[in-house]
Amino acid sequence: MKNSTYKCDICGKEKGEVNHWFIVIRGVDIAEISKNVGCKPDFLLGQSFEKIFLVFQWNDELAKSEFANHACGQDHVGVLASRWMHDGTLDKPMTEKAAV
Repeated sequence: MKNSTYKCDICGKEKGEVNHWFIVIRGVDIAEISKNVGCKPDFLLGQSFEKIFLVFQWNDELAKSEFANHACGQDHVGVLASRWMHDGTLDKPMTEKAAV
């Protein structure tokens, strides 16, 4: 069954059934993520959440989170990582917005 609910935050491609997608989350409380993935990564406790960039293999429950960014492959995870390292955000930079 095709899932047309999710689109890549970089290119807009719709998620299909066999795609190798990822979820990227940054700057949220680990407790919020734990509710969706069913684990609490203890090594992250006490960290400044603004400085954390997390990549998960696709998880339908986590994908529903308001904190989730969807990437259709590792190249687009790389784009999100680059944005985060450069600007501290996953939002499209003004230079990319102008190019579109």
